[in-house]
Amino acid sequence: MTGETHSPLRSLRILVVANSHDGSDAFAGGFIHLCEVVKRWRNVEIVAMGPRSARKLVKEALNPSDFIEVPDFSGPSRALTWLLRSAVGAVRARRVRSSCDVAVSLSHFLPDILPAAAFGSNRTIVHLWHLIGSPFKRRGGLVNNLLAYCNEVVGMNLALRSAALVVGSHLLAKELGVEGCERTFVTTNGVEHLAPRASEERHGALYVGRLHPTKSVEDLIAAWEIVHRTLPEEKIVLVGRGNRDYVDALRSLIAEKHLERAVVVREDVDNEEKGMLLGSAEVFAFPSREEGWGIAVAEAMAAGVPCVTYDLPIFQEIFPEGRSIAPIDDVGAFAQRLLELLTDERLRAKLAGEAAQLGSTFTWERAAEIESSAIEYVIGLARSANR
Repeated sequence: MTGETHSPLRSLRILVVANSHDGSDAFAGGFIHLCEVVKRWRNVEIVAMGPRSARKLVKEALNPSDFIEVPDFSGPSRALTWLLRSAVGAVRARRVRSSCDVAVSLSHFLPDILPAAAFGSNRTIVHLWHLIGSPFKRRGGLVNNLLAYCNEVVGMNLALRSAALVVGSHLLAKELGVEGCERTFVTTNGVEHLAPRASEERHGALYVGRLHPTKSVEDLIAAWEIVHRTLPEEKIVLVGRGNRDYVDALRSLIAEKHLERAVVVREDVDNEEKGMLLGSAEVFAFPSREEGWGIAVAEAMAAGVPCVTYDLPIFQEIFPEGRSIAPIDDVGAFAQRLLELLTDERLRAKLAGEAAQLGSTFTWERAAEIESSAIEYVIGLARSANR
């Protein structure tokens, strides 16, 4: 399905369910992955499903022949919003069962997985990137975390009944008990969508990602306060979007620590600007505690920018080189790793070389080939069942 060696006998019609995406975060790793993979498939017609707020973004990214719109149902309760989107999406997915060959779910979150399951689990492929873990250990409000955990339990049960799983790592496949299964396809990510360019404006460090408690952005601000004492002229740029209350809290924390000139928050940045920021950063700082893969880290590495991260098991698999590692929760150690890279040119050059070499191995073409195989596997199952 990608290139000359993946051409099916006829064009396939694929329902892509991106019902959990609200259009507010174009940098969401799972959504970037889906868009980049889909655009590399050949002889495929896409029918996309998503909320009204994501209509423009989804249509531009996926170029679908049809867009099945679901109301946003936006309100104070995210849980209720997602339940309503899930229910309406399920009804509308059933209507296209006879006209589409396969459904591809953006995630195992209910707004995505429930419509995909209603379409038909025996013809569904689900993307799985990470599990959120205990609601009592996860950062953020306990009520929201409990609701998210319940969503995950239901979503995972539905996902594991699907015809095929596209999993972001061997670590996750093993955790789910599906490693080595015929229906499990361990995928990758790519970096070709971004073209880093050096600009005249240099900055010491850069963060790109969601502005969310699980990304520990407040840890980064605290770490930069320590960096600032030694290197008062250095600056860090935080790029991303997030919940308004959380972003406002981050800005208040920056003001409280008198770091307004040292920490810059940029919420509206396109790929071209992001590429320029990467091209002029000395270090990429990414203190996330919860990752399914780490596409932002891959982008930084492809730009030859050494990274500082917490010691996540997933990063040990995906990024064995090109980064300096701090123990999780140790803000002081994270700050020290930043200082070492900012002041030690030899160390920075060494990690930059490792990062660039590793970053060059991540390609969307490879991901598209893996997921083409998943689709061909599901189509093969359907044909066998109909004989």
